[in-house]
Amino acid sequence: MMNKSPISVVTDGDRAMQRAIKSVIPYAKHRLCSWHLSRNAQANIGDPKFTAAFSKCMASWWTTEEFDIQWRSITKLFDLESHTAAIFTRESFRTFQDELLRGTLYRIEAEIQSLSDECQHYILSKYKEKNRKFEISFDYSTKTLICSCKKFKTVGLLCYHQLHVLKHLDYTYFPRTLIQSRWTNDAKASAPNYDDLNVSPEVMQMARFAALLSTSSRLYYIASKIDESFKTARDAMKRLIEELENSFGLNDSVNQSIVVNNVRDPQRKQRKRKEVPKNKVEKIIRRCGYCNGERHNKLTCPQVKLSLSIM
Repeated sequence: MMNKSPISVVTDGDRAMQRAIKSVIPYAKHRLCSWHLSRNAQANIGDPKFTAAFSKCMASWWTTEEFDIQWRSITKLFDLESHTAAIFTRESFRTFQDELLRGTLYRIEAEIQSLSDECQHYILSKYKEKNRKFEISFDYSTKTLICSCKKFKTVGLLCYHQLHVLKHLDYTYFPRTLIQSRWTNDAKASAPNYDDLNVSPEVMQMARFAALLSTSSRLYYIASKIDESFKTARDAMKRLIEELENSFGLNDSVNQSIVVNNVRDPQRKQRKRKEVPKNKVEKIIRRCGYCNGERHNKLTCPQVKLSLSIM
């Protein structure tokens, strides 16, 4: 290379290449190519929306500061989606995705800080429709977000104006004041009372199991954010499991196997087979159209083949 050291080297990230570049041309910057970065994003994340936004970041001619702003916006957006997917039902989450997509069509025209309280007021307008405006107020003390379209009050789900402001405020989660329980997975979290009904203990246990499973989904989401909270939740759950096993006498392998073996599939009602009438005609036997024989037709009839060979 005319005795000149390259400024940067682009490879597929091979470890041997990394060591060789560091040894031979230590001042060169070693980078992964965009194709391998996109492939890694698809393999490790698998969300088409994220990979599309990620590829756009790589292909755009942005400065370092502009790239950092766009990258933070993407990560916060998908953190917000992950939080929503963990707490809302599937139908509610689909509605949230539609509202989030529509929120990209709006922009904040003005921000007004209230002098009398801890509220921040925003004026939103749609691109190319500046005459139609929406007013959103955010209270920092109570974490409440009020929009002039009144969708949250009537439906119970955030509108795209409110989602736009949450993104602007760098929120990666929904405050509790903006979550209506009837749209979440915890809507059926309270176990029904079967004391007055004629149901088996197995049905009651399955109902309690479903309620606990729904309630614990939020715990799993929060605890999995960082390693410290994960270990705290894991150790607390282990202690609780040990206490419950001791209280129920399930701390040995014999009793545990009894509990497992006591779990049975639900009983299935056997359908009555339809009685075949005695006078019903038996299955029709197909016969050959040439010799009237059974188990063959004209194409496979041995007499037809014999007559053809004689001719």
